[in-house]
Amino acid sequence: MDRQIFNTSFFEGLLTLSPLCHRAWWRFILVFTGACLCALCFEFSPASAFASPARPDIGPRFRAAFAVTGSESYLTQILNNNEKNGGYSVGFRGGFRMGRWGGFLELSLVGWEGYEALNKSHQRSLNVGFGGEVFYFKRRMRTSLAVGVSILQTPAPPDPAGTAGAYVELVPSSYHMRLHRKIAINIAPFTLYVGVPSFEGIPLVVIQYRTTLGVEFTL
Repeated sequence: MDRQIFNTSFFEGLLTLSPLCHRAWWRFILVFTGACLCALCFEFSPASAFASPARPDIGPRFRAAFAVTGSESYLTQILNNNEKNGGYSVGFRGGFRMGRWGGFLELSLVGWEGYEALNKSHQRSLNVGFGGEVFYFKRRMRTSLAVGVSILQTPAPPDPAGTAGAYVELVPSSYHMRLHRKIAINIAPFTLYVGVPSFEGIPLVVIQYRTTLGVEFTL
């Protein structure tokens, strides 16, 4: 069975947009605009963690950090010119930080649909991996890279559930908005995810262009 791999280039996707993707465009614009407005409100609010003289100490000492994240693949729908080719991800991340550098372990559930030519059923994979991160611009921006194992949770003919592969996830830049000494929100307008839950036969390749929101707690 042939697999359709959605790797439409950025410029080609922009040139082939159809009215079917207008809703995905508007969802992405609304989410991105809302996130920017929230960031600006906290950035310039007199009571914000950035403006307050009691700004938390985020120096070189060791800190533990935990986060819950959620992603929606609005950009995947737009670039693939199909509303049904999106996906989602929910996950948990835990790790440490030393100064502006950090490492973490993550566990996430990734879902997608529309990758089988004859079967449009929803499919999922469970990802377990590790990664690194770096902060810059006074700890307000964050870049991270994670790799790990991707385990197919639902059958994707001809591959049965339980087939294992690999994945990589790149967050080029996200906004780290600190709400409290121990609470922060991460807003990533663009995240690139490439998962290959199966390398056998015709590889099952999952490519998602995500918009990600995360809530972080530090100790």
